[in-house]
Amino acid sequence: MSSIHNDTFLVSYPRSGNTWMRYLLANILRPNCSWHINNLNDVVPDIYQVSIENCTGSGVIKSHEPYTRNYNKVIYMYRDGRDVAVSYYNLSKTAFGFTGSFDDFLLAMLTGGNVVGFGSWQEHVTGWLDAANTCYIFYVKYEDLCDNTVEIMEKLGRFMGKQIDKELILSAIEKSTFNLQKEHVKQYSAYYNNGFRGGVKGGPGKWREVFSEDMNDFFWSYAGSIMTKLGYTKS
Repeated sequence: MSSIHNDTFLVSYPRSGNTWMRYLLANILRPNCSWHINNLNDVVPDIYQVSIENCTGSGVIKSHEPYTRNYNKVIYMYRDGRDVAVSYYNLSKTAFGFTGSFDDFLLAMLTGGNVVGFGSWQEHVTGWLDAANTCYIFYVKYEDLCDNTVEIMEKLGRFMGKQIDKELILSAIEKSTFNLQKEHVKQYSAYYNNGFRGGVKGGPGKWREVFSEDMNDFFWSYAGSIMTKLGYTKS
């Protein structure tokens, strides 16, 4: 794929808040439409569902790809990797038929096993953090987005060359709630009958209900360096 100059790519490792951001952007960029998981591709297309040729020119394009020079302007979302693991495991088990244990999945996510599809979590994040030297990039920490949604979306608007009215952002937040997303999964997702219910939890910290002390030590042995750099703590 040749370098794309005119579009912004919304990139993250899976289960890092990308869907929520797509909802927010859709409701900001085209506020007079009713957006749900079945029509988000009309405004923030997913490169895994829409051919890249049909994505270009849309303004914002969703991707989970590891660092690539083909993306010149990027919104990169990241999240506590332990919450990513819990949410991604739930998705893989209920939507994609993964039958292994959580320990199996965590190992795959930290070593880039085939089941996760996008390499290891820590290498994905590190690659895009280092990309600040090669592309125009805006970083979004999921936990900060949860705490300061309006402020971050205002800054993101400026990054995109738009002055976004605060009232428009507040309206977009109301149209993009976790509960609404869950309702849309129930109405539209082909995976709902398999047990998939969307995100495990609308906010951070679910990992503490799942990780044992040994699991946390294991995770930290692989990803502790980048977690510390991102401002996360082990406890």
